Amino acid sequence: MNRETIDAWAERATAILLLLAVVFGVVGLGAVRPREFAVVEFLIIAATGLWILRLVLGGVRRLLWPSVMVPLLLFVVYAGIRYWTAEVEYPARKEFVRILTYSWFFILAVNNLHRQETMRWTAAVLIGLATAEALYAVYQFIKGTDYVLWFLRPENYRGRGSGTYICPNHLAGFLEMQLPLALGLLFFGRLKDLGRVVAGYAAAASLAGVTVTLSRGGWAASAFIVAAFFGVMLRYRAQRKAVLAAIAVALLIGGGAIYKLVTLKESRFKRRIEHVMKPGHKDDASIRLRLAAAAARMWLDHPWFGVGPGHFDVYFPQYRPKQVQSRPIWAHNDYLNLLTDLGLVGGLLAGWGIGALGLGAWRTWKYVKRSKEGLTWKRSDRAALVLGFGGGLCALAIHSWVDFNLHIPANAMTAALFAAGLAAHQRFATSKVWTSAAWRVHWAMGLAGLLFAAYAAPEAIRSWREAFWTERGMQAKALEEQIRSFQRAIEVEPKNAELVGKLGEVYRLTSWEGGDGWRWLAQEALKWFSRARELNPLDPHWWIRCGMCLDWLGRTGEADSHFAKAVELDPNSYYATMMIGWHEMQKENWSEAIRWFERSLEIKPWENWLARNYLRISTERLKEEASWGSPASKEAKNQQK
Repeated sequence: MNRETIDAWAERATAILLLLAVVFGVVGLGAVRPREFAVVEFLIIAATGLWILRLVLGGVRRLLWPSVMVPLLLFVVYAGIRYWTAEVEYPARKEFVRILTYSWFFILAVNNLHRQETMRWTAAVLIGLATAEALYAVYQFIKGTDYVLWFLRPENYRGRGSGTYICPNHLAGFLEMQLPLALGLLFFGRLKDLGRVVAGYAAAASLAGVTVTLSRGGWAASAFIVAAFFGVMLRYRAQRKAVLAAIAVALLIGGGAIYKLVTLKESRFKRRIEHVMKPGHKDDASIRLRLAAAAARMWLDHPWFGVGPGHFDVYFPQYRPKQVQSRPIWAHNDYLNLLTDLGLVGGLLAGWGIGALGLGAWRTWKYVKRSKEGLTWKRSDRAALVLGFGGGLCALAIHSWVDFNLHIPANAMTAALFAAGLAAHQRFATSKVWTSAAWRVHWAMGLAGLLFAAYAAPEAIRSWREAFWTERGMQAKALEEQIRSFQRAIEVEPKNAELVGKLGEVYRLTSWEGGDGWRWLAQEALKWFSRARELNPLDPHWWIRCGMCLDWLGRTGEADSHFAKAVELDPNSYYATMMIGWHEMQKENWSEAIRWFERSLEIKPWENWLARNYLRISTERLKEEASWGSPASKEAKNQQK
């Protein structure tokens, strides 16, 4: 085989690996778990190896370098600097690895998926995957199943379609990107009749899939982008009849679906609408407004450089509103999350990149559309893809105001693929996006690929091994096996505070059972909780657990500062205030315990049964002490002793 043949095969294999990474990410629960994300990383690393081979063989004669590349590279460098300066290493590293992976994936996609034939195959794969996901979601909704493949979903997603994602909102984020792509190919693409039928069916399936997710953000984004698409299409006289017919069909199907959802007995749809502003309910949408306010305060306290990559979750307890007693992990607003993590500098770099991509798409559209002021009409795959990729990114941008789709690897990679397709089409508008692949460029790109592989491969292996031993420890029935598995996981990843805390919790719960060796077990638990506290001193949970172990060991005086620190770090947490009341119970300081339990119930009056029971016990004990207050009662108490 000569070099040209090897290069052609390497280019095809690279494209297949990149598409396979997206497909596996979607099917693999969105690649949110470490093991699935590790597989995605391995696929991208393999594609990188083929890319380097093409550079070495000289098959890459010129590179695509659209205007978005400069802000993208600056953003990655800045994120790396913030990772090295972050307060808690583990979450910052994991977030930086994701940013680096998505960025390199974008570079590979731009330079290996830019051919028109490859782009058409890419669109076909994405639309086919979206159709399969939508049909699976409809099946889940009709059957009322709570399973995703063989995994059981959390109860709060019951009655909603989610495809192979765990969270229905994230399936809506994926489908809303594919919807304008299918519509673009349907109305603009140079498809034959069968292909047009398939594209129409895919668009209808995607719309149905978004509907059964019951994602309010997904509904809003999809409705806006479909309306905008049809608004653009109505400008062309040759397409007005077809567009009006499509609008009528969409309204008929959409109206029928909404009517069916409303009239269903025990309709999940009705509950999500009725409880949209009900505090404490799982469908309460006002939580997002309170999270946004907390994120804004966090950013204003760290305006320029943010709190660090992946650190919204680390700092959130200090900014927790009373109405949000769960752990949100993300801000549920990708824009505010970016500002809180990377500050105004990161926001400006990201805005520069988005602006460059949008401006390039606007200029490209003038060259790829094949009609003139609505008077003539010629179909164009280029126009269909530009409109589809751009519309998909716009839909995700709308949804990102109320969710965190860009923190879901499958959706982030899909967005990167759409952005790469949009950027690659700039070559039809200007030749400036091409750069000569001289030997210096070959060396620079090859070195960049080697550096990515050298950094990402050990991280992927480490994540895989950490997840393997952690899952084994969680599933172990014997105490010895559970401890041994968690210890192996900690050897693999010693900087994960939550993993270290899991081992401490195993020792604590075993010690709480009593029996021989309880004191040694409590001391071991204290040791591991202290280590978790050192790894993440901003997490109040480890301060509480250290205090509980000290109380159990009879060292209540030492525990005072630990519980006080927990409340200082998380002042609006019902759990932290309840646990300091529990601590006062150990000291038999009943009046102070009552004060803290009442504070806990004030913060969270719903489903706070433990604080309510502790309050009842403390009140009874305080009354008993009061009854022993007279001299005669004290004498009777002494006689009983």
